[in-house]
Amino acid sequence: MMLLVLDSMESANTPCSSVSLLGENSTSNPHICTPFLEGPLPEELGRLPFLINIQIGLNNISGEIPPSLFNSSSLIVFAMVANRLTGTLPPDMSTNLTSLTTLFLGGNLLSGRIPPSIGNASSLTQVDLSNNSFSGQIPWLGNLPNIQVPSLQYNYSSWLVMDQVAWTS
Repeated sequence: MMLLVLDSMESANTPCSSVSLLGENSTSNPHICTPFLEGPLPEELGRLPFLINIQIGLNNISGEIPPSLFNSSSLIVFAMVANRLTGTLPPDMSTNLTSLTTLFLGGNLLSGRIPPSIGNASSLTQVDLSNNSFSGQIPWLGNLPNIQVPSLQYNYSSWLVMDQVAWTS
């Protein structure tokens, strides 16, 4: 069994995105350090059976988020802050992300509506969707028992509709 963990770290002088491959019998934790990642995320990334952590921030990752990533039931942390991601979040994005606790996609070029299904992601504790171009109504978040104050600021290019916004009960 192989586990892929993508992390963003900062070394002494350079931000660094690292890739760690962990097997069930692995005694080492090899890192492949690349300070400046560019281009789209591969669709195959979301097909890894034990993907739990994606943290690639402050890079030049571009294009749409592969749909396969929204089907990864083992994914706990999905953090891709300050890249150049485009497109929309799928309407049923939280259906299969049952383990997701952290969703950080701030500082990208995402647009469209924040899917109402995000309000059903019961494991979600941290959300940062700030500094994108989302529009429409903010979904009801009152069903998320452990949510901390989500970050949605600097987002809406049009008027924001906030009928039933609630962070916690």
